[in-house]
Amino acid sequence: NDFRLSSIVVAQPTLRITFITDTIVNASGWNLTYGLSPCGGVVHGPQNVITSPNYPSHYPNNVHCMWFLNYPEGEQIEFQFTNFKLEPSAHHDYVKLYNGPRLLSPTLGSYSGRKEPFSVGTSMTNNLLVEFHTDASNTDQGFRAVAARHVRGCGGVFHGMSGNFSSHGFPGSYEANTECEWEVDPTTGYHAVLHFTDRFDVESSTGCQNDYVQILYSKTTRQSHGPLEWQEGEKLCGKQIPPPVRSSIGNIKVLFHSNEAVQGDGFKVSWQLVCGNNFTDNAGYIVSPQHPQNYPNNANCLYRILASPGQFVTINFLNFHVEYGSNCRYDSVTVIQESSSGLVRRRWGPYCDRNTPPDVIISRGPTTLHFVSDVYVTLSGFTANFSVEACGGNLSSPGIIRLPTRPIYENHMSCTWDITAPQGKVIHLKFQILELEGHSRCTYDSVSIFDGHTSQEDKLVTRLCGNHTSALPTVVTHQRLARVIFQSDVSITGLGVVAALDFTYACGGNVNISYSGAYQTIRSLDADNDGNYEPLLDCGWLVEGLTDNVVTLNFTRLDVEPPGANDTSPCPYDGVMLYDGPSTASALISVHCNPTSLPLVVSSSSNVMFIRFYSDSTNQRPGFTAKLTNTPHPCGAASLEATNVTQVLESPGYPTAYPISTRCQWVITAPEQDLDIHLDISDFNLEASPLCSKDQLFISEYEQANSGATRINSGAARRYSINIGGRRAYFSMLANLAHGYCGTTFPHHLTSNTNAVRLSLVSDGDTVAPGFRLHYSIGGCNRTYNGSSGSVRTRGRHSSCYSTFVAPQGSFVNLYFNHFYINSRSRSCSSDNSLKIYDGIDSSATLLVTACGYGALDPVFSTGNALRLEHTPQGWASFDLTYSTSTIRGGCGGKIYTRRQGMVTSPGYPGPTAGGLDCIYTLAVTPSQHLSLRFSILDFRSSDGCNSTYLEMYDVSAAGEASLLNTLCGQEQVARHLSPSNKMALRYVTGTGNITGQGWKVSFQPAIPL
Repeated sequence: NDFRLSSIVVAQPTLRITFITDTIVNASGWNLTYGLSPCGGVVHGPQNVITSPNYPSHYPNNVHCMWFLNYPEGEQIEFQFTNFKLEPSAHHDYVKLYNGPRLLSPTLGSYSGRKEPFSVGTSMTNNLLVEFHTDASNTDQGFRAVAARHVRGCGGVFHGMSGNFSSHGFPGSYEANTECEWEVDPTTGYHAVLHFTDRFDVESSTGCQNDYVQILYSKTTRQSHGPLEWQEGEKLCGKQIPPPVRSSIGNIKVLFHSNEAVQGDGFKVSWQLVCGNNFTDNAGYIVSPQHPQNYPNNANCLYRILASPGQFVTINFLNFHVEYGSNCRYDSVTVIQESSSGLVRRRWGPYCDRNTPPDVIISRGPTTLHFVSDVYVTLSGFTANFSVEACGGNLSSPGIIRLPTRPIYENHMSCTWDITAPQGKVIHLKFQILELEGHSRCTYDSVSIFDGHTSQEDKLVTRLCGNHTSALPTVVTHQRLARVIFQSDVSITGLGVVAALDFTYACGGNVNISYSGAYQTIRSLDADNDGNYEPLLDCGWLVEGLTDNVVTLNFTRLDVEPPGANDTSPCPYDGVMLYDGPSTASALISVHCNPTSLPLVVSSSSNVMFIRFYSDSTNQRPGFTAKLTNTPHPCGAASLEATNVTQVLESPGYPTAYPISTRCQWVITAPEQDLDIHLDISDFNLEASPLCSKDQLFISEYEQANSGATRINSGAARRYSINIGGRRAYFSMLANLAHGYCGTTFPHHLTSNTNAVRLSLVSDGDTVAPGFRLHYSIGGCNRTYNGSSGSVRTRGRHSSCYSTFVAPQGSFVNLYFNHFYINSRSRSCSSDNSLKIYDGIDSSATLLVTACGYGALDPVFSTGNALRLEHTPQGWASFDLTYSTSTIRGGCGGKIYTRRQGMVTSPGYPGPTAGGLDCIYTLAVTPSQHLSLRFSILDFRSSDGCNSTYLEMYDVSAAGEASLLNTLCGQEQVARHLSPSNKMALRYVTGTGNITGQGWKVSFQPAIPL
């Protein structure tokens, strides 16, 4: 055939070439050039010295030499390099030894670079082939090697699939003063198993110091292009037959040593190669048999990673090429997670071509990789590496705390780190990654940090969960001992935890000024009394004052490293941070490091303030001193109780103007846990600004269990992010209150999901406005809604529920359901457990809808100015709707405002829209966020085409200016859109032609762009 070979080197000085043709097909033939090599040849012992050309001067370029060592039958050859200096890379210059007479014989070793004198070992037979190759680049001094007859006739390097060897004279007595080495060199993907057979009789002595058999395991492989490194095993002697022995990553050697005294009958070893292996190291490689050559037929290989139950095993497949079959029924790889008793706990696979394994598989405890092949097609197989890591441990030096599972953590994880700081220091943890499943109380997944090597709740420093990517926390303990515990449950996972561990001075603490006339002074730490604060500090003070007072901080000194001329962030090196609440998760009041811009007095909005002082490793200065006192609340009583009687809350100075640089906080609480708070905002006028960055009323639900605790930090609990038009935006997964309002845009009605609501008013030092007036009371679903738009959400088991929506005379009411669930035993909703919607002010009006079950109801449009919802549940009920009013019947237009998720549809949805309409919808979310809009249905067509029937999308700026974004004809695929402000507008125009299709349906919600 068409065979091309670059060169053939023959060790002998003569060569015969035979060319044979038959009587049938002719071809173009062949030609070759030949020459003589300056080195090589045939040698016969008993001792030979082999050197590179010109040794000890530099060898020439482009040399290819071959020595054939042919010793007398029955002898073996010991081969040793006494000097070795070649070009470093094995791709350029190398010496290769073959354990036999041909280039197809097993490779005994391949060597390059510079090495100390070393022994290659003893050949398996009386033949060795030595190849020396150089390229056209650099040269060096070369090599000198000594080959000698193996006198004792024992030992050797063995290749193949099986074999036997024994001590000299076995089963008779071995000779005195003998030292022999037998080495088994497995084919790639196999390991050697050695069995001591027949009998074992080696002189017994204490510690086997006289005669002994010793097993040695290679720590490197032949692929490392250098002499093997060996790890010594135990010495064996006596008459007890040893158990079987397995090699680990590569070769295995049996060393036999006898002294001049007592001899025994010796031993015999039977060895064979087996695919698979048992791995006990913390890292290693798994290779299919004979890789990169094709694996054999009928392989059945078990690669067992013997991790302990608490350890995690990470397997990375580097390449994978296994015969494909339906369900991988021919050749396959399966990964099995086992229990300590050997039962299967989890299985990955089977995998083969077209159904390849993931790049990373993470298991826990003992893990087996099972490879099988059938009798037909074979391919190159696979390579994989693995690592075994414990989760947790004992730490006493700076380093990194991370989970062993990457890139995301696993379910059911429980990891504990016990940390010990040097005397006089405490633990400093700076998080680099913190992304866990969120919950307001961190009851699902969390990382908890305790003072001391304990997990008692009264020693808890902080418990963290949620997504902290935008503001990674730093935690400092109060003691030199700490325990960090990470736990995950059965559901959502994330990127997990990575924290830098260091040690710093103890500083900060709790400051109590909760009694009349109290004051306290705090200052930066100067441990060595040199007049400057210490480096790498992170100190926190939790200040608690009198009820219905605010905490006032008065700086009496501030000399902290200021920002540089080119720094864009305030106080990037050292600084004092003041938080309006109990922790760094509270709202940031201000950051201080530059005395020229210092407001000497700063107040919180409640009786709690958190103060953090931090420093880097350089440029320490005198620091700060501050006095902490109580000041009567400038906004009146901060703790309010809601009742069934409606009460009024007004901003300071209303209706004239609230003061500048004001911070107010009110907490409204219902007397029972299962009651809601209802807010009716009758007047609202605050300074307007983009995203409410200046003046703002922030309304959020308040969990009293965590109100005074610094210990629970849920971060961005229950948030998810997506890419919208190249911009990444965060969305909340919760329907809870947590929004800021400014300008004159506000929700008419707000109802909480908890029994407490917190309202925070913040004004800057600039423009002010009249403020706000609202009514608050205990919530309930028996309510009349007369605003232009809003949201209604009900949940739980109410005895009865009557909601009435009233629009001005001449206008109409539109209801859009985001979510609906009422448990009913009857598919026809004939039981009392259903929702009824009447087309009027009460139940005497026409019944439009009777609904139960689960799903999203179609929109409901009134024919007059009112709709009534009635529900007398017998079980759990939950629904969420958006309502609006419009001046055109059937859901044509309207202003729709929501603080969570809203919906709007075409008139008459889900069905064709009437012709001759011009409907304008104004959509808005809370001013402190952006509006994200998504079409779930877009299906309308007109016989007049897009010229007369179309839907226009408008972005609306913060100033209220509309710009046309898109014109839709009813059949497009429209991507999710993120508005530059909190508003958008839609205009739907229908012509006089025949309109078909179900119309369109849009959902929108608040989002926070990154």
